[in-house]
Amino acid sequence: MKASTIINRVRKDLHDADGIRWTDEDMYDYLTAACRQLVLLRPGARAVTESVKLSAKSTRQSIPTGGFQLIDIVRNMGADGDTPGYPVQLTERDALDDANTAWHMDGPEDEIDNYTYDEANPTVFYVTPPPSDSVFVEMVYSKSPDRIEAMDDPVVIDNAYEEALYKYIMHKAFCTDDASPADFQKSAQYLSRFYLDLGEVDKAKIAYSPNRQFQPYNGQGGA
Repeated sequence: MKASTIINRVRKDLHDADGIRWTDEDMYDYLTAACRQLVLLRPGARAVTESVKLSAKSTRQSIPTGGFQLIDIVRNMGADGDTPGYPVQLTERDALDDANTAWHMDGPEDEIDNYTYDEANPTVFYVTPPPSDSVFVEMVYSKSPDRIEAMDDPVVIDNAYEEALYKYIMHKAFCTDDASPADFQKSAQYLSRFYLDLGEVDKAKIAYSPNRQFQPYNGQGGA
């Protein structure tokens, strides 16, 4: 989806097709704000999966520049970043500390076994054992959307959230310095609908998730 797709729709409903009251720059600001607010609330809306090289000989790691939040580490990807290896398990830091208080000082290995993550520090995570000089993992993380600067710029957000983006832009458009009381009321209504749409998308994603077809793994070789 291009920026023009959603901006033209907004302008049509605002009866401002020629950009008299709301300029192109206004629209770019509003769409950028909508994308970033959406990713703040729903990191998976801008999820990317990449093979990422880890920092050598350190348990402390960071997601790539421009990343917003770690979502998952799936598996090892070898020394070339293209060779699938063993899965990487999420674990609690307290469990690692209890099992081995010196795990931060262990010698480097060519594959990692576990990672631990704290939501309070969303761009940082820890791995064990420390990686050697060339260790890649397949990482899923949320990437902060770039600023929209032209009508042809892509809106790199899951298409399921298009309606929510539209409503957030309408909220921003009606919430301006010269807005009337009626416009402020419309702004609040569109913001409320934005949050409502997020909830409806979440319900649909959960209802039709493949994970609903399976019972949690019981650790005994069966479902």
